[in-house]
Amino acid sequence: MNPATKGWYWLAAGVLALGLNGYYQDGGLPWVHSLAQRSGTAMAETRSEAGRFGQLAEIAVGQHVLCDRSGQPDATVVSAAIAPQLQDRMAEIQLRLAEAQQARMQAQLARMQQVMVRRAVERARAGIEHTQLAVFSDPGQVRVVVPRVPRVGVHVPQGPSIEVMPN
Repeated sequence: MNPATKGWYWLAAGVLALGLNGYYQDGGLPWVHSLAQRSGTAMAETRSEAGRFGQLAEIAVGQHVLCDRSGQPDATVVSAAIAPQLQDRMAEIQLRLAEAQQARMQAQLARMQQVMVRRAVERARAGIEHTQLAVFSDPGQVRVVVPRVPRVGVHVPQGPSIEVMPN
């Protein structure tokens, strides 16, 4: 089949699709409308179920699961459908997740403080060439030992004295 014939076929398919779309938009083909309505309803139910399973997976695993729940669900999930034992278990898991999150935040804060102290020590070492720094294990205790510096005497010659005379 040569390219010109293929082009005519594609043109005919496009004109047919355009005509069917116009007829569909004007209210024709009622069986296609009902099929589209049923498939839209099935997709909304599936999205709602997927969102619910995604939330349960997040609770059980304690990590974020990639699931698009940006749109509003069409079907409402009633919390009474979940058994009380599962609700208790979910509450326990959420409590453990909150404790783990807080522990993670405290560890991250401690690491940040450690980095800040390390950088402060590096700046102090760079700023004072002949000074020894000793850091103790308790946070915030730093001892600076400065070696003896020889005395330097400065002799300033006496200049002429100036007297101020009143007017």
